[in-house]
Amino acid sequence: STSPPLRCSLKADPLLKYGGVQLYPILADSAVAARQSDLKNWKVLAEVMPDRRFRITEMKQFGSERAWYNGLTVQNRSRDTVLLLSGDVVQGGNQDRTIAMEQIVPPATVRNIEVFCVEHGRSTYYNENASESEKQLAAFRGYYNVASPSVRRAVQNGDQQGVWSAVSQVTAGNNATSPTQTYAALDNGAAEQQERTLLLERFEALSRKYPDLTGMIAVHNGEIIGVDVFGHPALFAKCAKALLHGYVSDAMQRTPQHDTTVEALPALHLRRFLEGATFLREADPDGPCHALAGLASRRLETYAATP
Repeated sequence: STSPPLRCSLKADPLLKYGGVQLYPILADSAVAARQSDLKNWKVLAEVMPDRRFRITEMKQFGSERAWYNGLTVQNRSRDTVLLLSGDVVQGGNQDRTIAMEQIVPPATVRNIEVFCVEHGRSTYYNENASESEKQLAAFRGYYNVASPSVRRAVQNGDQQGVWSAVSQVTAGNNATSPTQTYAALDNGAAEQQERTLLLERFEALSRKYPDLTGMIAVHNGEIIGVDVFGHPALFAKCAKALLHGYVSDAMQRTPQHDTTVEALPALHLRRFLEGATFLREADPDGPCHALAGLASRRLETYAATP
């Protein structure tokens, strides 16, 4: 019989359990990974933001009529193919943004992309001492992380007010505030940041234990809060830490830090979820390698174990 393209251990691994969060690894069949080996050479946003040949700026009007805060311009003058994830957060410009949809940006490409604001209290260039030419260019200075699943769901719903509300909830839940109400304020909550660091260090064991790891399901006290699957383990490894940051941030707004109990998710729900994911991969084997993010954001209620 043919091996399934994806498989998941439905047994909760104690090594991947902490503070109400349980991770379930999703593994790729070696033949699938071999067929898609070109994906391991793709770059992700965290890798290319420091490269001067890749730049994100406030939107240039190439015929677009969308509101200025819902669009940015991407310029890729490098030789690399770059994968943008829905939920990627970039800092700088006239306000921090999160990318709306997964996109593949080939070399020698200039395009406008759809984004949402994740910094409600700022609409001017981040560096007030910059020259006028720099302010006009309005480039972004860096990469933060992938936004939490709750923010990503709001992005998928396409409602800017809903995105701001989700940002406010996750930052407040992590005791992280800032004058401009930015999602990146998560770094301002000292105790919570330390707790996130401990969680991230613990979950980094994931890749060491599962070399063919190509994705993960994050469960918090019996409810699926996020799932991400990529087309190659090497590509997933580049994004894992940024994704985990969002999972942990969401979990910490749901449960007091001292609560370390984990309610297991019934295997049936995980199995159904994985079956849906596998169907998606088989139906569109050449499609976006990050397609499960959209599936997760739309189907959490269907597959969650809680009523």
